[in-house]
Amino acid sequence: MISIHVDDEDVIARVRTVYANRLNAASRGARYSMNARKRKFMDAFVKRARVEGDRVAGNTAVAVYHFVLPRCDWDAPVKAVQDACECYLECGNDRAIKAALTFLTRPQKATKRKQERKPSISVYLYNMDTELEEAMSKAKEIGEWSNSCWRS
Repeated sequence: MISIHVDDEDVIARVRTVYANRLNAASRGARYSMNARKRKFMDAFVKRARVEGDRVAGNTAVAVYHFVLPRCDWDAPVKAVQDACECYLECGNDRAIKAALTFLTRPQKATKRKQERKPSISVYLYNMDTELEEAMSKAKEIGEWSNSCWRS
C-alpha cells in the first residue's frame, strides 16, 4: 500500500485548471493548452506529495481517492490525479488500476462549532490481489468521515 497526500495551495489551484475535458476543446490550440496545464499539475503533484509506503506491485491495483475540494464535481479531478499517480505503480501505467473508489468532501470555513477542513487530495493505492480488504477498510473509514462532514 502507498499513501499519497497533497495539500499544497499551488497544486490545489492547478487541479482546478484540468477539470475541463480536452476532447471537448474547440481547437487544437485549446487542446494543447489543456494538456500543458495537465502536465504542470502532474509535475507539481508529484513534487509536493507526501508519500508513505512502497510502490504497488502487480498489474491489478485498487485506488481510493479522497478529495477535499471546493466547487468541484466528484469526478472532475480523478483522471488527472490518476495520471499523476502512475509513478507510484510498479508497472508505471495507470491501466493497472482496475477499481477505484472516490470520495468528495467540501472544505468549509471555520466557525465556532465546526473545524475548518483544509483543501487536499489523498490517494491510497493497494494491490488488489493481496490488499483488497485493507482498501475496503480505508474506503469505509473515509466514507464514514465524509458522511459526517456532509451532515454537519
